[in-house]
Amino acid sequence: MDVCVGGCGGIWFDAFELKKVDETNEPVADGLLGLTQNQDVKIDTTKKLFCPKCSEMAMMRHFYSARRRTMVDECPNCGGFWLDAGELSDVREETQDAKRALDSKKANLNKLILAALARELTVWEQEIQPETRVAQTLKNMKSAVQQLAS
Repeated sequence: MDVCVGGCGGIWFDAFELKKVDETNEPVADGLLGLTQNQDVKIDTTKKLFCPKCSEMAMMRHFYSARRRTMVDECPNCGGFWLDAGELSDVREETQDAKRALDSKKANLNKLILAALARELTVWEQEIQPETRVAQTLKNMKSAVQQLAS
């Protein structure tokens, strides 16, 4: 990882380095999240960036994730990423938001599955003679599933 301190405030990540710090629970070196651009440094965002590692390879500008919030520059040759000042914080926030949304979807799906399982256990329980050991096991399973679902 290379940092432009006192200049543009950008950070270069070699291939796979960004994945090591793109989540809020991953440690990041002091000062990386608060990097700022020197106001005397003028950056022309209309010009293509060239990879600092591959020299003549033009970087591809694209959204970091499907959430389409943060634009990053990636080298199609070496897989490195260039993040402008402040973008590392944005990427980490975007990744955290995506993780929260996925966790919420998983929790909802688990509730739906458990509710469906409880309904099936009720049907099976009614089809078996109540005094059998299998019926008692189904009843216990249904009770446990209902507790998990709530």
